[in-house]
Order: sequence, then C-alpha cells, then structure tokens
Amino acid sequence: MDYIKLSREDLYELVWSKPMSHIAPKLGISDRGLGKTCTRLDIPVPGRGYWQKLKKGLQVEKEDLPSCPEGSRPYASFPGPYEKPEPIVLPEAGIEKKAQEYESRENNRIIVPNEIHRYHPLVKGTLDSLLESIWQKQGIYEAHGGKVLDLSCTKECAPRAARIYQTLIQNLMKRGFTIRVDSGRSGVEMAE
Repeated sequence: MDYIKLSREDLYELVWSKPMSHIAPKLGISDRGLGKTCTRLDIPVPGRGYWQKLKKGLQVEKEDLPSCPEGSRPYASFPGPYEKPEPIVLPEAGIEKKAQEYESRENNRIIVPNEIHRYHPLVKGTLDSLLESIWQKQGIYEAHGGKVLDLSCTKECAPRAARIYQTLIQNLMKRGFTIRVDSGRSGVEMAE
C-alpha cells in the first residue's frame, strides 16, 4: 500500500490552503482525524469562521508554524484516497436466478476478515466516533455526529463491528450498489 507522507511544513501549508473537509478525503482520513494529526504534530489550523471570513474578503491571520516539538515526528503518513472497487454488473434477464448463482459461488462468499487495514470513510468515521464517545448507557456507546453509521456497542466490540460493516459495504459496492448517507436521516441508503 502506498502512503502519502507529508512533512510538518507541507501539512501546515496544506491545511491553511483549503478547508480540512476538502483535504482529508484526498489523504484517506476524516477531517476530524486530520485535525487530530495536526494537534499531535503541533500544527496550528484555521479557527472557526476562518474560511467564511476569507470568502467575504475580511482580514484573517495565519498562525505561524512553531518548531517541531522535541521527540515528535517531523512528518505524517496518510493512507491516501479510498479507492472504490469496480462493481460487478449482473445481466438484466433472469436477474434473480443469476444473482442466486453469483452469490452461491465459493469465491463470492462474504467472509469477515480478522484484520482490515483500510476502512471505507463511512466506517472509519463511525469507528472513530464510537471510540471517542464519552456518552454511554450501561456500557453501550453510540456513534454520533457527521456522516456515521448507526452503531451502538461496547468499545471492546467496536473493531469487530467495524470489520463487519466494512465487509458488508465492500461487498455491496462490489455488487454494484452505491453507499451514501442521507442527510435527512441517520443510516445508509443503497441505490442501484
């Protein structure tokens, strides 16, 4: 897997050139994850309203990049953009029978792996949200905010739940479905 490696200076210039919500997907992480990376590397980021003020032509200040903290890495690595797999298109005639034949083939079985190195952004955001959540009821945490899947579980079960979601999304996309979040509701819609 090819990772994108950026120096502190390059990452600093990047986060001050465009909003994080535009940059993060190209790096293969969420904007929240990008913000945390900047915090770990002591890279200042634009504050709330910065981009709106800039858009309106108001005076805005760019914070200077401090020296690299002692013992800190002078760079960050990112997985790169999430690549959508090529869908498998089933023929129209007798689609139900063909779909059953397709699903019954050994190499089309859906198997949840023990380890996943790269998550779909929706699954990654859900897992991050759940693991960072402080709200819980009887030990059950909920993913919330932004574009996340509806998930409630213990933090110990979160990695397994993410592997299951990742496997389902990956296999649905392989079968030609589109995964998206409907802004009016929580959850995922699948459209052919």
